[in-house]
Amino acid sequence: MRINHIYLTGIGLTSLGCYLITRSDIQQIVRLLNITTIPISPIEVAALLIILVGIIIFLIGLFGCCGAFRESRVCLAFYIISVILVFIVQITVFIIMAMFYNELEYGIRSRLKSNMKNYNYVTSSPYEYAIDSIQKQHKCCGIDSAYDYGELRLPSSCCSVSASSSQCTINDINTYGISGCYKAIVNSVTLWTKIIIGITFGLCILALFGILFAVCLFRNVYDGYIKAPYPV
Repeated sequence: MRINHIYLTGIGLTSLGCYLITRSDIQQIVRLLNITTIPISPIEVAALLIILVGIIIFLIGLFGCCGAFRESRVCLAFYIISVILVFIVQITVFIIMAMFYNELEYGIRSRLKSNMKNYNYVTSSPYEYAIDSIQKQHKCCGIDSAYDYGELRLPSSCCSVSASSSQCTINDINTYGISGCYKAIVNSVTLWTKIIIGITFGLCILALFGILFAVCLFRNVYDGYIKAPYPV
């Protein structure tokens, strides 16, 4: 991997991580997931690790450049160790997102539906704000349907016109039907989960090639000069 590619990779990963952290739709879903038994959303973990890996890749690119330019085994050794550590972090991100993707399919629906029944119509916590934002954005109501709220009364975000929560009911003609938000939530999370998994897998492959290249260069470099190949 060329040095300028390493710099661009580091900058790109840092930008991607910041983008994931700041996207409003992702933050809304993160708030929903944090209400479950997950103490911190795997999306947040992955985004923070991506930022960290991006910064580290950018910095170790400097050592790789220095080691190749100065033909220093010390710099190259540090570069190899750093890339190996980055590779381990990338594998960790890959495993976290793979496990989260599996849980997304089998565990989150029931948790979200259970929390939906505890919706507070009086006060607005980050959870209520996230639910309202998703329902307004995707024009849906509840997880599987509006009946997830367990009563005729619905949040005002389930109505297509401005109304108070006391005026928005399942029988209201202005309600967003009975279609739930689960599909919209899953589609959004699945999309970004696949993107993160794909990018992480690609970077793992690049890291392996980077390690092999650096090891080959290290074996042929002595401090101050590159060992010439034997004549044929």
